[in-house]
Amino acid sequence: MNRAILITGLSLFFHQGIFSQERLIVCSSERNADKTYSIYADSKAFADYTVKLTFSTLTGYSTTMTPGNFRTVGTGRTLLTRLTPVNNSYGSHSFNYSYRYFPGRPFTRVPDTNFVYLMPSTPGNSLRIAKVGSIEERLGQKRTEEFHAAGFIYKMGDTICASRGGIVYVATDDDKEGEKKDQTYSDKRNKISIEQRDGTLCHYAILAPIQLLVTPGDRVVPGQPLAIFNKESDKYHVFMSVTYLDEKRLSEDRTEPGAARPPTFYIEVPMQFFRGENNKESLQVHSTYVVAHPKEVIGAEMSKKERKKLGL
Repeated sequence: MNRAILITGLSLFFHQGIFSQERLIVCSSERNADKTYSIYADSKAFADYTVKLTFSTLTGYSTTMTPGNFRTVGTGRTLLTRLTPVNNSYGSHSFNYSYRYFPGRPFTRVPDTNFVYLMPSTPGNSLRIAKVGSIEERLGQKRTEEFHAAGFIYKMGDTICASRGGIVYVATDDDKEGEKKDQTYSDKRNKISIEQRDGTLCHYAILAPIQLLVTPGDRVVPGQPLAIFNKESDKYHVFMSVTYLDEKRLSEDRTEPGAARPPTFYIEVPMQFFRGENNKESLQVHSTYVVAHPKEVIGAEMSKKERKKLGL
């Protein structure tokens, strides 16, 4: 007798670790009239997510999924795979699976690292550059690859703006206290994450209380205000990074859902920020830069119609 058992393993992976979240994506299987089974993903997420199935049992069926058993889904219902009975299976048909899902869509190659980002504040404001270290470094661990991030120091009342356009998929302001001056590490941070137009993911980790100006599902343009520092705090820091989901890492993964030390499938990419003629130079720690939002940078990824609508 055919049977399908669904084992839910819901883990949402971020580039710097794992965090719990409301069940954004639910997978389910349905038996079809022709004795095949369809496995669907129902997503409430606002951005693209990649769902990876892990079959603990797959007997007497063939699957239409990629070799790595993953597929990118948008909001709503998406068919992940169809399981078709194999004729020479001697009557034995069964399958069991679990699943995980990850923000973003898989990249087969490194995205464009020459793209110019806006400094993440309002035009004319001055931002001081802070030193940024990886979480592994803060915990005394060694990194196996180069670390890329940028740190910005703001003031009370300053506005955090989008450095690049996209769709907001994480926006939290739960931390009302902020990080203390003598604090060496804290994973309690307000966060804004944006799926950018090329599929990369931009993360703003904010070390102070904020008033959010966006919610998940909002589409933002470069330079659009995202949040305001609205409460006295020891620090007004924003750590910004851009990552992408690596298809090779995802395909080769054989880790069971719920593993104690799950692998990281994200790779960080360097960012270039508009600073006039010096865009190619790295931001200098402890230096201060005046923010500018030139039209050509704002409209770099926009269509002619979009630029006209914004008066660019």
